[in-house]
Amino acid sequence: MDKTNWIYIEHEGRLHRGFTVGWPREIWSFEDRAWTPYAGEVPRPEGWGAQISEAEFQQWITDAKSGAWPF
Repeated sequence: MDKTNWIYIEHEGRLHRGFTVGWPREIWSFEDRAWTPYAGEVPRPEGWGAQISEAEFQQWITDAKSGAWPF
């Protein structure tokens, strides 16, 4: 599966990625620092989640590593 066209999605303090906001395929595990399969129902309802940029995703990861993010 070509993941180069995937987008980053934030929902309630969790990071996801997929091809569209309503169809998350993976969720970021801060404990494992890795993507894991998304097991929730899809498609998600309209208004669920917000697309974020690569830079915003990287800032989340930086904050998590520094302990600045409240988990």
